[in-house]
Amino acid sequence: MRHLLWAGFLATLTVYCSSRAFTPKDVKATKLTELGTLPAAFRAAAEAAANYLKGKGEQPSEFFVSDISRTAKTIILPLWHISAFRLKQRAVGNPGGKCRNLEYDTVTGRITGEYFWQ
Repeated sequence: MRHLLWAGFLATLTVYCSSRAFTPKDVKATKLTELGTLPAAFRAAAEAAANYLKGKGEQPSEFFVSDISRTAKTIILPLWHISAFRLKQRAVGNPGGKCRNLEYDTVTGRITGEYFWQ
């Protein structure tokens, strides 16, 4: 399943990274900290992700989320870092170096995995 998610993001990056800077709107991303704009089923996961990032010394307000998915007891939160949107050249993999997926366990209410895009 994770491999399919990576392939999907790589395809998205290939399409949207061109000679112009792309924006969160291009990838239908929402600011992670704007919980009210997310579907209710994913708000607890987004809040846990923001707290997880804070705990690592990062700024949740610098992240955007798109294409949230759920499998059984896990919610996958693909996080775009704001630095990815500042690039003006073609990029694949992890533009800006800070984009990642976080896995949220719906049973424990905790982030259980962090996977940087490659």
